[in-house]
Amino acid sequence: ASLKQLPTVWLMGNADRPAWGDQVMPDNHQIGALAAEYLVNSGRKRLAYLNMLQGHWALESRAQAFCSVASGMGVDVETIETSDVPRKHYALGLHSVPGQQLSDAADRLVDDLLQRKPKFDGLFFAEDAQAAVLIPALQRRGLDLAPEGDLSVISCNNERPYLMGLNPCPPSIDIRIDTIGRRGAAQLLWRIAEGNNDDRMRTAVEPSLSLSASA
Repeated sequence: ASLKQLPTVWLMGNADRPAWGDQVMPDNHQIGALAAEYLVNSGRKRLAYLNMLQGHWALESRAQAFCSVASGMGVDVETIETSDVPRKHYALGLHSVPGQQLSDAADRLVDDLLQRKPKFDGLFFAEDAQAAVLIPALQRRGLDLAPEGDLSVISCNNERPYLMGLNPCPPSIDIRIDTIGRRGAAQLLWRIAEGNNDDRMRTAVEPSLSLSASA
């Protein structure tokens, strides 16, 4: 049997939208909405979404929701991305990018951010793996990211290994990865019992805001 004929459940956010099989994924629209609401409710008036994986389907969905909700709340918002990270790394993650190449890409994205006027006072990092390299790049340029500072930030995925070395540690949206895994396993068992057909199912797991990263 071909792979497409086997019961398949895609988990998490693929770089490209899967053309077949069921999918269990984070609710990227709600992720973007939570990030926008957090920053606007913190008093921020000019927001940016930072993404080092330009064209990544799931992360673009976050950007669209973030910009839509922020604009609806009456603040200025922009998406700032870079294509410096080769697409071959999208599935493997940023940890597969050579260290200096990754640091250089982060520096260029931050320089692009800082050249834009007026200045931004709220940032949403597409994911914690990116926050881990973008926050140091911002700090090297003298920016204060403390909660009471002039620049508020928020990240996403609640992946402690990426965040634990950061000071300050940013709030991160919890995508409930354990729930995604359990729901994916349940969906796969259901699909095995039900049998494949032309119907496809996509399940979005609602996130929550974590003001400090947790395991």
